[in-house]
Amino acid sequence: MIIKELHIISFGMLDDKTVVFGPGLNVIEGENETGKSTVGAFIRFIFYGLDKAGRDRYVSWGKTGCFGSLTLESDGSVYRIERELLINRAKDKINVYKDGGEPVRTDKAPWETFIGVPENVFENTAFTGDLGTAVGGAGLPEAIENIVFSADEAVSTKKALKRLDDTRVGLYYKNRKGGRIYELENSVSELEFRLNAAKSASEHIFTLDDSIRTRRARMDSNKQRIEKITAQLRDLDVYKRLRELDEHENNVKSLEESRRELDELSEKYSEFGFMPDSRFADGLRSLQASAVELKENAAQAALELQSAENELKSSGSTGVMRIASGIGGVDALREMYEGLDGKSFKFKKYAAAFFVLIIPFAVGAGLLAYFGMFLPYGAICAALAAACLIIGLINSSKASKLSRGLMKLAAKLGVDEPDQIPALLDSLSGEETTAGKA
Repeated sequence: MIIKELHIISFGMLDDKTVVFGPGLNVIEGENETGKSTVGAFIRFIFYGLDKAGRDRYVSWGKTGCFGSLTLESDGSVYRIERELLINRAKDKINVYKDGGEPVRTDKAPWETFIGVPENVFENTAFTGDLGTAVGGAGLPEAIENIVFSADEAVSTKKALKRLDDTRVGLYYKNRKGGRIYELENSVSELEFRLNAAKSASEHIFTLDDSIRTRRARMDSNKQRIEKITAQLRDLDVYKRLRELDEHENNVKSLEESRRELDELSEKYSEFGFMPDSRFADGLRSLQASAVELKENAAQAALELQSAENELKSSGSTGVMRIASGIGGVDALREMYEGLDGKSFKFKKYAAAFFVLIIPFAVGAGLLAYFGMFLPYGAICAALAAACLIIGLINSSKASKLSRGLMKLAAKLGVDEPDQIPALLDSLSGEETTAGKA
């Protein structure tokens, strides 16, 4: 640090005084009481301020305080320190500027920044006045030692070294087998081991996460396939139930008609004195029990048929096409139609044949009754006529039911008559072939 200039605005006996220092050693000389000591006191004032005795001494009579600035060079930069002391203010105002104008923001006092020693050390070394401390005074050697090694008179290097050594012992034993550092090194080793284990576990977790995501995606895909297949099976099940219910309804109606015809025949032929034997009565009771059971089944079947028809109607044309797909396509639908049509024709043929057989048996029974020979041959002819009637009615009922089924199928396919179904199937088969080629 080199002091280059003093500008004293008001300090003791000096007012508006500028002192410029040159390179090397500078000597201030003059007569007694001309302000030589006041210049030195001003330098101390800039760095350390004034105590109460100093204020009483250097604040001139009638003045409000002490003012001035000091310019110095330190570490290649020029600083200007301004200090303002007012007697009615407890704390001095200090401003520091660098290189001609840039303010320096710091919480340190000027002596801490530029000198580095407290005021008493400064007075005993660099600023010894006329009545200053004698060379070799008590405590000075220790203060100088502290300044040399620590730049602070108040800091004892011996005590500091002892504290450092005590601290070292607590941190690290000389044999390197104990102390805080030794414990921390062991902790670091353990933590590194745990960190490596955690990294391995983390990599395994990432691998498991990838596997879980892959399996979840596969599960979602399978779930969609299951839902699609379930919908197809549900439509196919509706179609099968509809066919079964139609068959149940046909059987029930056929049996009811047969029972009614049988009752009529029994009433008719009882007029001729026909008394059925035990075997004939057992057969009638069996037929009656079957008719009752079938009637009960018919009621349940009617409810299920209504439910199935409603479900099928709600699905619309899309449902019909889905049913067609579910049973094997257009060819399977054609096979189903041909089967229904063939069975209908067969049952009609059987019904006609049995109805024809009724005539000779009925005529024979009547003639035998007329000539008083109804039992047993007339009864046998009457029973055969009744059996032919029942069988004919059953076949006729089945043929009618199959015809109604063909009419329903035609309605579902959008045609008026069953005879138009083959042409429609031919058209659908052509479209299916074209779509398959595309």
